[in-house]
Amino acid sequence: MNTPGGPPCSCRRPPLTILLLVCLAALVIPQVCWTPEWPAGPVELEGEVCVWPSQTYFFVKGPWGKAAATIPPGVEIKAGQKVKIWGRWSTPEGTFAHWLRGSGALGWIYSNSVIVTDDSQPLLVRPFEWLRLAVVGRLGHPIPQAMLLGDRNIVPKDMLELFDQTGTSHLLAASGLHLSILVSLLAVVTSKRWPILILAAVYILLTGGKVGMVRSAIMLTLSFAKLPLSKWQRLLIALIAILIIWPYSVWSVSLWLSFVSTAAVLFVGPLLQRIRGWWSYPVKIAITSVACQLVTLPIVYYTFGRVAFPVCVPANIWAIPVGTVVLSAAFLSFLPLVGPVASRLSVLAAQLLVWGLNFL
Repeated sequence: MNTPGGPPCSCRRPPLTILLLVCLAALVIPQVCWTPEWPAGPVELEGEVCVWPSQTYFFVKGPWGKAAATIPPGVEIKAGQKVKIWGRWSTPEGTFAHWLRGSGALGWIYSNSVIVTDDSQPLLVRPFEWLRLAVVGRLGHPIPQAMLLGDRNIVPKDMLELFDQTGTSHLLAASGLHLSILVSLLAVVTSKRWPILILAAVYILLTGGKVGMVRSAIMLTLSFAKLPLSKWQRLLIALIAILIIWPYSVWSVSLWLSFVSTAAVLFVGPLLQRIRGWWSYPVKIAITSVACQLVTLPIVYYTFGRVAFPVCVPANIWAIPVGTVVLSAAFLSFLPLVGPVASRLSVLAAQLLVWGLNFL
């Protein structure tokens, strides 16, 4: 606004990116500065299994909050069940404490006994339980099963170690790559956006609402909305939205690995667009892999105590295209007519993937 007889006002609103960074800092700083007091001593509580359980532990929530608990031998736990737990609180330390805080749990319970007090699952949980069982039954190999469900616990330990050593374990975690493959397949069938978003939401719930999937879904929705936002702004908005919904996720290693690696992909994006030719695909994968490994290296080394660089470069050049075939065929295995063929193709591609990683 200009003043009469005076010079034009040079006041301008701060750029959106600056505002987003300020909001991000306001969400992160209080969580980082807060130190929780972990509970101790014996514990007896009741609650509901709130996330798909792994083979060794599960999350339970109630009016008292949310906790992680070990599964005693011989006990079968399913999502949505009501359980009663007797055990003892354990004080977490180091990166394990960060993981627990990032999960929103108030503590870790070593369970002496767990009984199911109500086996009837909520109505909304049942179809997803059926879908998960259908995935395991349809795909006769742990790799496509784990990739489709984003559940590393399905994979045998020796095979899981192979993926960790070659820097390709991200294929086994539900991430933006998995959602982008599903969206690409759906885009071949329909150009309408709402069926794609609905099926993407169903897949996110099926995989347990992993942070990488949610990040990708938010960025996809913003892209479909055709808002005047850059890719960097969409990434910041997705991060802010996740921290608003789950403030404790600031301690989640998965959160920062997802966002930092996505930032690396956005950073090298302009360079990749200049590379053309029949040889461009492996070169692009190599550049992207190096960029992602370099920016995530401090997080990975601090959390896991080791890095898979530089073997991750040739490993990802092999694993990403073959893994894309595995996951694409796994999705197609649920279609009529082509389902059995796609299921077999997914298993064969998974065997080829493991063979290549062993060779490297």
